[in-house]
Amino acid sequence: MPELVIPNVPQDVLSRMRRLANKGDEEAQRWLKIELWKDYTPPFACFLCDGEVHEVNATLSLPDKKPRKGENQQMMIAPFAMSMMGCRCSCVGSGSSN
Repeated sequence: MPELVIPNVPQDVLSRMRRLANKGDEEAQRWLKIELWKDYTPPFACFLCDGEVHEVNATLSLPDKKPRKGENQQMMIAPFAMSMMGCRCSCVGSGSSN
């Protein structure tokens, strides 16, 4: 049964890794797709529809609670199923509901 996994990452780290990954940095891409999830066992549950995610190719990030003064904002990162093998519900506009 898929488990919803939502790791927390400092906002500055996530922003830097996404920026590097978008520029083609393979280490940053690996971090986002593999390293961030290495402590968890797939399949993961899609944050929106609970569909199975066997490989994380897309995520949804949301700010966690407001940080205390002097602390960095933490971001919650959740798997987002978008492939034909994952979520097929209307939440991503790819078909009928599960």
